[in-house]
Amino acid sequence: MLKPLLIEVETELAAAVSGATDAGPWSSWLRRSISELTSSATTPDAVTSTEDAILLAAMDDVRKSLEALVLHLRGMDAPEPPEIMVKVTEEPPNRAEELLEEHREVLERGWPFVRVPNKPFDAVLHDQLTTQTKLACHLTGSSIGFDLPSTALVAAHVARRGTNEDIEAIIASHTEHKPVAAAALLLLELKNVLEEDGHDELASDAHKALERLVEGFGWDDVREWKANGLASGMMLDIFASVTSTEAVRSQLSAAAKVSPEMGAFLVLAVAGTSTQTDASTGDQYLRAHFRFPKEWLPVEDLLNSADAVAEDTKTAELRSLISELKDLRDRGRK
Repeated sequence: MLKPLLIEVETELAAAVSGATDAGPWSSWLRRSISELTSSATTPDAVTSTEDAILLAAMDDVRKSLEALVLHLRGMDAPEPPEIMVKVTEEPPNRAEELLEEHREVLERGWPFVRVPNKPFDAVLHDQLTTQTKLACHLTGSSIGFDLPSTALVAAHVARRGTNEDIEAIIASHTEHKPVAAAALLLLELKNVLEEDGHDELASDAHKALERLVEGFGWDDVREWKANGLASGMMLDIFASVTSTEAVRSQLSAAAKVSPEMGAFLVLAVAGTSTQTDASTGDQYLRAHFRFPKEWLPVEDLLNSADAVAEDTKTAELRSLISELKDLRDRGRK
């Protein structure tokens, strides 16, 4: 049905573009009409009466604009193109504020599970809390104010109300979650509440899942670290509690030695962050630092690797962190 019309439209439009310099308004009208027709078209087996009416109206507008263009090209009086209606839209909402509101709403529904002992398991709410935990990895410590550990804690309290089969399925699903930092937090908090409830076997399953998480982590895979956002330090704390401080130090050291670029990336990834306030503007921003270095931090290996990066590629933030690592080294930290 549309094919003959569109062939005719394309022919006349080509003529307008190549053969007339004053056909712009009518050519634009036709182009807009074609665009409306294209967006209004639906598959034949999914057309409602409303959609059919919209489609017919769009086709009619194409015919009108095409006829007007033809008249103008022939030097005859042609209807003036309709005025373009500009749709005034409200200023788009602040996405950060929307995320915060969504997060608060989910947490608000979850907190009663921490306080009230007889609430039944809510699988949908648990899934929502799990999603919020994963999203919060990229916002923790920012001005949005997400509390990542609390979100994982509430998810664990919702999960503990499920049957053994529910909990086993949750443990299995957590091991598949990305980012790994979120999966580690979710499993740790679940293990803790299961131990409190005396579910030793299920708690052991959660601990074994954490061990598999550590074993499967790509220490020299930039994508793994990027996915963690600002939560890499929390993840490494958990890894150290599951294995040992020395095991985490060893893995970080080996990854840092892959290349100077990898070392520099790890310095940025594992640094701590704090919220600072700009004295002149009052704006808040995140500052990376090593003011509270963890025992798992291989200072010398990270420093030697990152400092070997070409000087002209070092950002101001990286230079500052390298300087802090040098201070730690000079104070005897290895």
